[in-house]
Amino acid sequence: MDSRGTDYQLTIVNRSVEHRIGKRLIREIPYFEKIHHDLKGSKENKIELDFDEQTLVSFLNWIELGYIFMEMKNIMHMCNIADYFVLKSVINNIEIYFHNNFKIEHLPIVLPQVTTTSKLINSGALNAFLCRHFSKIANTTVWLDYPVEIIKYICNLEVMVHSEIQVFEAIYRWMKHNPESRKCYLDGLLNHVRWCHLEAKDLALIEENEFFKSSGFKPIICPSRKLNCDCGLNRTDRNYFIMIEKLGDSVLRIKVLDNNLLPLFNRIMKPDASLPSHILPDQHISDISFHFGNQIIRVDWNRNKYKYLSAQHDSYFQRIFKYIFEKDGHHIENYCDWNRFLEANERCILINFCSQLARYWPKHTAEDTEIFSDKNHAILATVLNNNIYLLTKKLEFIQSDIYFQKHVTLYKYSNRPKTGSIDYSDHFILTSKQSNDDRVILIDTHTKDARCFNVSTREWSSINHIIYPDSNEQQESCSLLTFTSAFISMDIIRLFASLKV
Repeated sequence: MDSRGTDYQLTIVNRSVEHRIGKRLIREIPYFEKIHHDLKGSKENKIELDFDEQTLVSFLNWIELGYIFMEMKNIMHMCNIADYFVLKSVINNIEIYFHNNFKIEHLPIVLPQVTTTSKLINSGALNAFLCRHFSKIANTTVWLDYPVEIIKYICNLEVMVHSEIQVFEAIYRWMKHNPESRKCYLDGLLNHVRWCHLEAKDLALIEENEFFKSSGFKPIICPSRKLNCDCGLNRTDRNYFIMIEKLGDSVLRIKVLDNNLLPLFNRIMKPDASLPSHILPDQHISDISFHFGNQIIRVDWNRNKYKYLSAQHDSYFQRIFKYIFEKDGHHIENYCDWNRFLEANERCILINFCSQLARYWPKHTAEDTEIFSDKNHAILATVLNNNIYLLTKKLEFIQSDIYFQKHVTLYKYSNRPKTGSIDYSDHFILTSKQSNDDRVILIDTHTKDARCFNVSTREWSSINHIIYPDSNEQQESCSLLTFTSAFISMDIIRLFASLKV
């Protein structure tokens, strides 16, 4: 690079290409100033570097001229250079650009640059995002255009799925998009399905798939309970019930429960405003949403810290939609009107309680879906398998199909005051896992009545002993903030469950 100054005082040799650095750049970059000072008196003021050449030129131009045209294709290299030169303000600008502009279509150019220690985003953080949102990503048009290396990489991760059939279907969608040129990859990709963890009904569905039958692929299924199974960990059981209690004004106790609603572990968490707010945090961080997606707590399990994330305009869910769905043309107009958010297997559902409308991603119709008439105005909802369970203003507990075509009233509270002045959405908690379960939890926080509805038997049972234990000490020292479900990585579960804390 030829500096705009005429007094060249330092030479950079980057992969055999020379760049002559003048006084201005030496002053702008403390690293250069230190090198120049250390080399005073030397016959040759020269240093050698090993960076991507095009990115280094862009970087030096940026420092000298004060502007740059950033692109995802070199953003990782740019951050590495800024980190090497210890330019914190430049790193901050790069981080802002990356987190504001990254989308899943950038994976083919970003992923090869990511390492376990890369500055801008490391492989642990990127993998955590891909695992958590696998079912959404695999149902986009972007997925269909990925090179086979990206498909292999993602399908081999500890993705969070309700069944291994979701991994098969993701592979099938990609293969079907261009079958002639991609059929040679089929056997290799199908080896990334963990066949041992497939339920019999899902395996039967796959075996009836015409594409699968014509492939001649023979999955190897290990005998039940075989030790050292080659299929890897079970990826289908990562959705856990979570109970969060307030201990005083700001301290939280977060309990992760097993399938019997017994504690796997609990952690005492303190607030920390310095936790990142972007959508790609480190792998030891989990996001727990509750109150119908209206509140999100970010939890750093390693440091026992938490932070509330915004659920309003330019919020958490809006940014997730931008990262994943924007290339598909799914823009969210007037996002703040869609004041509730639900995840349901491979789809996302936005709810507008004022207009009683629902919108789906991926979209199933061009028009928004009407929920109910005014007489059945819904205030809370949760999704389990292919049904939505709702609580209405009239305190009716209702089961509906996923698209609100058919519904049935399951229960009605009759002992609560009937007045329009009470916002019952603040008095009740309604939650469930997304799939692979038969329980819907309904908690009346006003009367401290916690019930579990079994969707298979249509029977209610009390879980007060879990939510409101008969301990005077506990009742005095803590209060229930929420009871919800969340995806927790297996690394976190194994670490803290083994500690029994």
